[in-house]
Amino acid sequence: MYPTSRRITGILAATVLAAAMAGSVSAAPPPIAITITSTHLVAKIQVIVGFDVVCQPLVSAIDGSPVTTAALGFGATMDQANGKKIAHAEGGDLMPNSNRLITCDGTTVTHLSVTMLSATVPFHKAAAIAGVRVNVDDPSCIYCGSDRTLLITPKVKLG
Repeated sequence: MYPTSRRITGILAATVLAAAMAGSVSAAPPPIAITITSTHLVAKIQVIVGFDVVCQPLVSAIDGSPVTTAALGFGATMDQANGKKIAHAEGGDLMPNSNRLITCDGTTVTHLSVTMLSATVPFHKAAAIAGVRVNVDDPSCIYCGSDRTLLITPKVKLG
């Protein structure tokens, strides 16, 4: 059964009413934005994933002040069908580290990359699934609860 125009109008009206009752909603930028910028395949066993990160300021768990310099942890994975097997690689260091810092001011773009070796069968020039995870935290108080994590898993082209 296909929805009628009356049903669609009712659903739309209910959605608008719910939004109005909830108050105005501003389109805030995401706390962390990740964009995969490149993927490279080297000798069928090494994969390099390049990506950009932009993050909004954190809030200090200690005093509530804005934190624009954050400890950074990041990693990547790559998976690809290869016949009846799956080629898989992973690398990076997900643990936020106060010796590895990133600027979180909402505009600064940080360019990163992870180099990985296949742990299973070789990769080939074709579609694959890349996973990139970024963790940021207040460097003065790692594990105090001001951390943010984002994982993306887009389809990419190796080659």
